[in-house]
This record gives sequence, structure tokens and C-alpha cells, in this order.
Amino acid sequence: ADDGVDTVDYSGAGKVRLEAPRPGPPHVTADFIARYASGKDHLFSIEHIAWDERSDHLSIGPGVGIASPPVRIDFGGEHPFGKGDVIDLTAADVGFEIVSGEERTLNFTARVPWSGGEAHVLTVRGAEWIVGSPHGDSFVLPNGMRGVEGGAGDDIFDLRAAERMFVSPGGGENTVIVGDGEIMARSGAGTDRY
Repeated sequence: ADDGVDTVDYSGAGKVRLEAPRPGPPHVTADFIARYASGKDHLFSIEHIAWDERSDHLSIGPGVGIASPPVRIDFGGEHPFGKGDVIDLTAADVGFEIVSGEERTLNFTARVPWSGGEAHVLTVRGAEWIVGSPHGDSFVLPNGMRGVEGGAGDDIFDLRAAERMFVSPGGGENTVIVGDGEIMARSGAGTDRY
């Protein structure tokens, strides 16, 4: 039966790291563990994680997108300064395929490296900056993002929709596809093709 959408709000929590433990018995093993400066929460049956309009930083840890159920993340309003709302994949244990959806929404699907693995979509609304994973990511980003940084893996950046964006491809062998927009690029330690 549908029991509605359960939401947890991390407004004012600062940097939050989200992890997903291995699946276990329902209502015994948490779907997610959220860690932040003042503590940690074990989240059961949460479908929506929200913040307010201040700049927020979400770090994606092990298991998210693979062991976890689907979840929607909403960063709230746009912050006018700096990087804005950041989603950081450097602690993830897999790479992600990130594609734009409707109304400032990005869909993150884990790139499961083994057969038989099941990937779940992480839907993120309002992210302004992405830091990639060390496992190779594929980015198809919309206009309105401020920046993207690649990780150590081989990444593909499709920035054709961007009117203005910062990109730092990171390590690995990376491909950056651009359109007519203004792209500010800083090459990383790897081999980058523009």
C-alpha cells in the first residue's frame, strides 16, 4: 500500500554524507545512513531528502545507487554566490551516469560494473556544482549548472546545453563536448579531449 512520501529535512546541517548499508531485513536495516557534524541518522523508508535555500554540500558514499532504494534530493532555492549547492561523488564506490531531467533536475544512475547488479536512480533537484567519482562518470548537463569537476576515472562531459559553466575534467582520459556557450576549463592530470 502507498503510505505517502516520507521526507527528512537537513536545512542548516552543513555538509552531509549519505551512505547505504547492504540490504537487510526491511525495518531492521536502515536504507541510508546520513552523517553530519552534529551526529548521524539511520533513515528507514525515506523517499525525499530536502534542504533550504542556503548553500548545501551532499557527499555520496558507498552503496548509494546500488544497495539503496530510489530517493529524491531537493537542494531548495538557488544560492547566489560561490559553488552553490554541491553534490560530491568522491566517496562513491561506483561511477554514475548523470543526465538532465525537467526543471533543474538531474538523474544519477549507478554504473554497476558487475553483471546481475541492480542500479537505482538518485534524483537531484537544484544542484549547482558536481564533483565526480573516481570510477568514471558520464555527464549530460543542462544549462544553469555552475560547474563540474571530474574524478580520477575516464569521464565524458556533454556540456552542449550550457551557456556558461566551469569544467575541470580531473585525472583519467576525459572527453569534453561543448556547444556555443562560454566554458571555462582547467585541465587535470589526465589526457583531456575537447
